[in-house]
Amino acid sequence: LAKAFARSFASRNHFDHELLLGDAVELLFAEIPLSKIYQEYAARVENLPILILSRKAAAFLRRLALVGLLLAENLQAETMRSLKLPQIKAPSAGTIDLEIAPEQFRGRGRGGSAGGVDKRLANMPGAAVALTRYLREARPLLVRHSAADAGYVFSADNAQQPGEQMSPRLLSDDIVLVLGYPPIAHRHLFLFHAFLHGQSLERIAIALQTDTIILERTLKKFAILKNAVAQRVMSRLLQTKAQRRNSSRC
Repeated sequence: LAKAFARSFASRNHFDHELLLGDAVELLFAEIPLSKIYQEYAARVENLPILILSRKAAAFLRRLALVGLLLAENLQAETMRSLKLPQIKAPSAGTIDLEIAPEQFRGRGRGGSAGGVDKRLANMPGAAVALTRYLREARPLLVRHSAADAGYVFSADNAQQPGEQMSPRLLSDDIVLVLGYPPIAHRHLFLFHAFLHGQSLERIAIALQTDTIILERTLKKFAILKNAVAQRVMSRLLQTKAQRRNSSRC
């Protein structure tokens, strides 16, 4: 069922933001908190086998590693696709260091992507463990221990060249198979939750490596829906605008 959903979703939506907004809306209207999604993910990681011995198991761990990176850092799909091995390191068990250039974000260094990312992975239960195990145990199986490794962190298990970049569709399918929705929908979900819990658009823009204009545009699309949650978003938007006007007069 999950595979059928992933195929039908990918065929209908090729990273079209207008359509993908609906996936986050359904989760938000159902009032499913992000903490619940994080807990379910951590439980999946805890149930991983002790050893990764097959390419099938390695592909499953790749999916969990991708989702862990998405949940911890809210990265854009294209940014995750572009990561190469020197940019993500596991210096010790359960620890991940990230280094991402501004050019690897859609904003190309504008807004929240200014300066890129050079940090330790956020403390998301299960994420660092999944990524560490993927790099050490699963990825070598997926690239067949080849000396001709193209060097991308996330690569398909049936890639023509070992270690080559995943396609956008495969990366989306991997995440949908674990979460039930694609990466852009999670970014929207994070935006809605953070905004409704009082975080400023400026702070959210940094967390999503984007700018406030794009965030405000997305929130306006959501706020016009006839639902109590959407009305709360509209109320927050109006408050934010009023605060900006008042601060500009000072």
